[in-house]
Amino acid sequence: MAFYEGSAPAGAGAGGEDATTLAERGEELSDAGEFAQAVDVWQRAVAVADPGDADTLFWLHASIGDAQFHLGQFSEAYASEQEALKIGGTGNPFVWLRLGQAAFELGEDKQATDALLSAYMLEGDEIFEDEDPKYRDSLAAKGLI
Repeated sequence: MAFYEGSAPAGAGAGGEDATTLAERGEELSDAGEFAQAVDVWQRAVAVADPGDADTLFWLHASIGDAQFHLGQFSEAYASEQEALKIGGTGNPFVWLRLGQAAFELGEDKQATDALLSAYMLEGDEIFEDEDPKYRDSLAAKGLI
């Protein structure tokens, strides 16, 4: 996925499956377009992840938000991406992109503009390459890019 370099994160929790196994299973489901199932698996991974493993928790929340966005669950996606930012994803353009897109779809213009502009400032036009042009256009229409 675009926001994480390498394979799914490490991390283990108590109980049956560890966070790494669940994260990898969720990634496979997401790659297959099974976003609802991926969210369920990743939420289980959050529950068993080491609370001190910020990298794993960041990756999981960002992944959950991405899948929720694809499902049209914009409020949930917004909340998940905010959680990823709180954990330490402020330098990640993909998290800002999904946060901005979710806010845009919710009609939250200021939050959308701020987040989309943050994504643009971190990654430039490349961040919008595979996305609906309306998100980039919203910034251009305001004279911000």
